[in-house]
Amino acid sequence: MGYDILIVDDSKAALFMFEKIIRLSGAPVSRILKAGNGKEAIQVLEEDAVDLIMTDIHMPEMDGFQLIEYLKNIPSLAKIPIIVITTEGREKYMVLAKDMGAENYLRKPCQPEHVKQLILETLGVAKNESNIDDFATGDF
Repeated sequence: MGYDILIVDDSKAALFMFEKIIRLSGAPVSRILKAGNGKEAIQVLEEDAVDLIMTDIHMPEMDGFQLIEYLKNIPSLAKIPIIVITTEGREKYMVLAKDMGAENYLRKPCQPEHVKQLILETLGVAKNESNIDDFATGDF
């Protein structure tokens, strides 16, 4: 069984990189959907159901905080777990994201095995159910 993940980032390079990292990680993923900002993410969610959202914070039109706030106020979307992905180093942003309802956060750059672990943890999948393999370390 694979999960459907929506990645939201205004950088096309970051979208490509995170898709590649998730695929390399070996996380059980069926589909990876992408959006360039919060508004595009909402459009994607109107068409497709997803199991997890990974969103950047700083984006034009609708940033990650605005997206989280929107999602948590829509009953049909409020339970989708959210991982904030960011280069933002200020702890206050991570605290704010969690206070708003994000389940986890991930700082860029990251390693595939950490991404897999965080995805599974956020989805509530036990390690023994996920068949976690060891991967070569390296930042992406």
